[in-house]
Amino acid sequence: AMQILDTVAGGGIEEDFGASVTMFLRMMGLPLGLPLEIILLDWTKSNYSQSRAVLEQAYVSFRKWQTLLARFFHDDVYKWVIGRAISEGRLAAKPDQFAHTWIMPTFPWIDALAEAQAWGAKMDRSLSTLAIALKSLGLDPDEVLEQREKEIRAAIEASKRLKEETGVDV
Repeated sequence: AMQILDTVAGGGIEEDFGASVTMFLRMMGLPLGLPLEIILLDWTKSNYSQSRAVLEQAYVSFRKWQTLLARFFHDDVYKWVIGRAISEGRLAAKPDQFAHTWIMPTFPWIDALAEAQAWGAKMDRSLSTLAIALKSLGLDPDEVLEQREKEIRAAIEASKRLKEETGVDV
């Protein structure tokens, strides 16, 4: 390893050792799509904007790896498990029995309020939809809407009970 560092540093390994190690770490992270800040877990030379950009770059890389894993491994395992459960009688066969959507981990937002406001502005201006916003957060739009409907129905029932008890419109 010292010979490699010596070669890269042009023979002055003592004076450029830190820079050489930093370069090697940066090169190690490139195939994985990981910026140096993530490899070193050192954010001392980064401001908010740089940190956010670095995290987004890493997230894009993670998302690509997750997509590849889902496509070339998890899909096959999912179909095998569902097919086995159907053949054993634990699940009923359905026309869409293999239809599924992988919900990947979401981006670790640095400023959740700013991101929520940005999504709100995008939806207000018809630049996005609720489904896209929810999917970006790793949520299933159908499940969220179903849960919201339950909550709204519960609120309506509660307001009816309060009106019966108090006579006040709620």
